[in-house]
Amino acid sequence: MRDYQRTKVYNWEFTWLDKPSKSSMTKEAATEFINRVCSDYGCCVPNIEIPTRGSSARGGVDRVVFPFTWALSPVVILHELSHHMTDLKYGRNRHGPYFVGVFIDLLNRYLNWDTATLIESAKLEKIDTRPLYKGRLV
Repeated sequence: MRDYQRTKVYNWEFTWLDKPSKSSMTKEAATEFINRVCSDYGCCVPNIEIPTRGSSARGGVDRVVFPFTWALSPVVILHELSHHMTDLKYGRNRHGPYFVGVFIDLLNRYLNWDTATLIESAKLEKIDTRPLYKGRLV
């Protein structure tokens, strides 16, 4: 399956989301944050890896990888957890509509960003999204 909106999602993040959240968490704080999010959503906690080599963060069914500490910002953590959660529920969704819907829900719930504004900004970037139903994956 082609990741048809990967570039659009990264551009959206850089343009609309990245600037307010450049702060980085410690590994311990990030681990607590990840545990809380997974507990709140009723999903298993992935293995958390912080390698000393590598340049990209990535998430999947069984693990999330955050290279160095630059990737331990709340936005990046929530991005990778969105991959983890949608992969568990839907199979490999990449940056598809379910991924974006989960990501928007997490940004609202944990960073207190307005859902309507996030959805509107995604639409402006021509990103397909599938909002959650009452905070649930459907």
